[in-house]
Amino acid sequence: MDDITAKRRERSLRRRRHGRHDGGSSRANNTSRGDSRGVMISSQGSVPRAMADSMTARPAVPMADCRGHVSVIYLVHSGRCRWEFSMTSRLFAYRLMFCSILLLVAIPGFTDAGEPERGWPNVCRNPELLRAIAVIESACRTSGCDVSKLTQLDTLNKPTLLLALRNPNLMPVHLFFPNNKSDVRDTFDWYTTKRDQLATLKYTSDPSNAIIFVIAHTSRSGSRERNYALSRDRVTSVVKYLQNNLGVRSRSFRAAWLGEDVFNLSETDARLLEIEPRDYRRDDRILNQSVHIFVYPCADLLHGD
Repeated sequence: MDDITAKRRERSLRRRRHGRHDGGSSRANNTSRGDSRGVMISSQGSVPRAMADSMTARPAVPMADCRGHVSVIYLVHSGRCRWEFSMTSRLFAYRLMFCSILLLVAIPGFTDAGEPERGWPNVCRNPELLRAIAVIESACRTSGCDVSKLTQLDTLNKPTLLLALRNPNLMPVHLFFPNNKSDVRDTFDWYTTKRDQLATLKYTSDPSNAIIFVIAHTSRSGSRERNYALSRDRVTSVVKYLQNNLGVRSRSFRAAWLGEDVFNLSETDARLLEIEPRDYRRDDRILNQSVHIFVYPCADLLHGD
């Protein structure tokens, strides 16, 4: 009888010792024999032990250091923290990215996209370009140009205007003439490049909404009167070639001959216009013996139609 009682007491003591061990260790790290798979403690739930075992061992990090982070998983078995996006965090990130894209698209002038209601390129609203157009339209008529009004061009912000004039939406073409020549076929590089460049003006996207500006300069060689007449003859030759030989269509042509005194160009100006030095033979004089053609594609904007 005493042997039986002693065995029962021994079994009871074993069970008690076993219970204390299971309760303490399983609460500490969830790796008791009752859960042989093992888990990672996380604000997002338990993670299989296989993920923890696959991690490279690193110095242990106290579990308390992982507290307070919504998307932190504490790897119990490797003793370190791991940052992961929860589903809630992913949805928040996607929404933030989507809203940012919508905001950027809505900012006027952020991209080179046209005006949403008409497809106009942004360059059409360039303030200096609009001022230059207003000066030319008020100064020049079919009968001639009022030079005193054209001098207002020299009061504009020249670098800003030249940067606008090189915009590809304006289809710029620059022709350079030898001394005392006014026929368009006499321009430098006529048969190699310039004739083909003029031919591109036949392909404006909307001729009914396009105004073609043809602007002529001269160098200061010779008399002022001669240079003024020479710039007028150069404009006339180019306009006739565009209309009669190429059949270029547009709402209208605007011609301005500036002579030698108004809006003269320098090598710095040529760089802003993206004119190659070889085009004007690296000669400032030839740079101003020139005709410049621009297509303004937003005539409705000017006239409020």
